[in-house]
Amino acid sequence: MLLAATLALAGCGGAPFGGGPTRLSLGGQPSTAVPAGRGVAILAPLSGPNAERGQALVRAAKLALSEPGSPALDVRDTGGTPAGAAAAASAAIGAGAGMI
Repeated sequence: MLLAATLALAGCGGAPFGGGPTRLSLGGQPSTAVPAGRGVAILAPLSGPNAERGQALVRAAKLALSEPGSPALDVRDTGGTPAGAAAAASAAIGAGAGMI
């Protein structure tokens, strides 16, 4: 699951918000992920019964975005519920996340 989250964050392509992309790499392989100046948000259950899984996802995302020049990571708690995920996504968008 950690590898899947890491690859999902590092392997996303495209530039959905105009402007030049920021180059990320995982294992020496660059990929186009987030427009320059835009952050990446991760929505994870940081509270509730799946908090341990959420923390693992956040650690994987931090590892994937640990290289110099990587976009900022905005961590949002979903509380493990659909309503919490919707609220976290809205907050991340409001904060200017270029990718969730």
